[in-house]
Amino acid sequence: SESKIMVDEDDVYQFVLAYSSEDKELSLELEKFIVSTIEKNLPEGFKKGAMFNGSYVSNSTTKYEFEGLKFAETAKRPSISIGVKKDDFQVDLTITEPLFKR
Repeated sequence: SESKIMVDEDDVYQFVLAYSSEDKELSLELEKFIVSTIEKNLPEGFKKGAMFNGSYVSNSTTKYEFEGLKFAETAKRPSISIGVKKDDFQVDLTITEPLFKR
């Protein structure tokens, strides 16, 4: 597995964890375990959704974002995405810091 911190052009940080495996079923089980752990520990207000991406096994990644009444409320919370890639069964977990840091 590999982990790294990435910074985009807007100075937003992302923690990326990539678990490599050649075993599709093992990767799907790991994804299921991580999703379960996330859901047990996320505070109230986060909503589970899907982001279309054809390079992942389910053609999407699972995404967790805070659902605030105003954009400013949402932008003050981190977001999480996870998925298993089709080509090499790598499990990708990304945690993106809040856009508004204060």
